[in-house]
Amino acid sequence: SKHGLVQFKTMMRQTQELLDHYHIPIDANAKVGTLSAAMKQFISIARVLYRKPRVIVFDEPTAVLSDSEVHILMDIIDSLKQEKVTIIYISHRMDELRQALPAEEQELPEQFWDACSDLHLMELEVMFQVTWTAAREI
Repeated sequence: SKHGLVQFKTMMRQTQELLDHYHIPIDANAKVGTLSAAMKQFISIARVLYRKPRVIVFDEPTAVLSDSEVHILMDIIDSLKQEKVTIIYISHRMDELRQALPAEEQELPEQFWDACSDLHLMELEVMFQVTWTAAREI
């Protein structure tokens, strides 16, 4: 605030609005220490989203997430795509990489995906930079 005081009600309202906007299932009043590792991961993502970045790097973001939580992450990524945010998504899980791509790029030839799978992905980290038309103008 202008007097150097934290306006907790405003901060909590804005935080909950952000969480709700991206469908992150966390109550803004929750104590971080009581949250699971997965929910702490979403808190870290929300902290970045609060700054309204134009580029976000996700480095193995699903390492601590269950299948249902991966769906939440993919919904967040879909929202970011609509907001024209450039996403750099690093993962060794090909199915996740495919989901993170824009629809028109998900249709890469099967030979491409087969070749990637043949590269012993447990040892190889694959990185895709997913860009959209507006993001190319950065």
